[in-house]
Amino acid sequence: MEDRSRLTTLAPGRFLGLTRVSECDVDTGITQAPAVPVQQTYTFNLKYKAEVDCDNMKIRNQIEANILETIRAHLRKLVKRFVKLCRTEISKCFASIEVKIKNCRDTTTRKRATAPSTIDVELNIPDLGETVTDSSKDVELQTEAVLQEDLDTQKAEYTPQGFTLDGSSFVGKYVTCTVGYISTNNNQSCEKCLAGTYHDSTSNQCLNCTHNSYQEEDGQSTCINCPRSINKYTLFTGSRSKSDCVCECYNQNLVSNRLFIHVPAN
Repeated sequence: MEDRSRLTTLAPGRFLGLTRVSECDVDTGITQAPAVPVQQTYTFNLKYKAEVDCDNMKIRNQIEANILETIRAHLRKLVKRFVKLCRTEISKCFASIEVKIKNCRDTTTRKRATAPSTIDVELNIPDLGETVTDSSKDVELQTEAVLQEDLDTQKAEYTPQGFTLDGSSFVGKYVTCTVGYISTNNNQSCEKCLAGTYHDSTSNQCLNCTHNSYQEEDGQSTCINCPRSINKYTLFTGSRSKSDCVCECYNQNLVSNRLFIHVPAN
């Protein structure tokens, strides 16, 4: 029997021996769940005072719901003045804002449900741009500054009945990138994954396409398997073109665990 692993000439119907680069019977493909859509989220800390029972989880959940609805209703009013604060119809604006109680504690040592309590709340407002336009003055303003000033001057609008807003502060902002992009610069910007790579949303990295797959376009979350035919395998990772799929795998008993480029006869 002919030992094809030693053939080195490219002649019609012949083979070129190459070092094996992957398991012949493995059809590798990458499938990643899509990343969340691009958004810029602004985070604020709010401090409320109210006479509540902090140990009652049902009450705590109701507090979050009341604060959420109060703030959402006010922000929808702001949209009428500040253009670009919301880019959809007003009834759908700020549907994704979050209110989380970080801490709820009595301000005195009395163990009563009516004791005044301090409630520390985290407010997250997603889907905002860097700037908004004040339609009353036709000027461009920083979104962060607009929201912080509004919190300082319109406290009652952020406060449910029976509560007092005792203070607020801006924590920061971050972006979460869309399919094919990774977050960079401490979650402040997004960078597109290049051809030959795919976006792994779990690790937030652009990873090379594995052996036997390729990706010709930028900004993708998957790689494409080489076709199930003669040209089924790649010799390296990070392939950018279908033309990189050049290898045919033969029965391992015949080829001594090696791959061969097939040159068809004319």
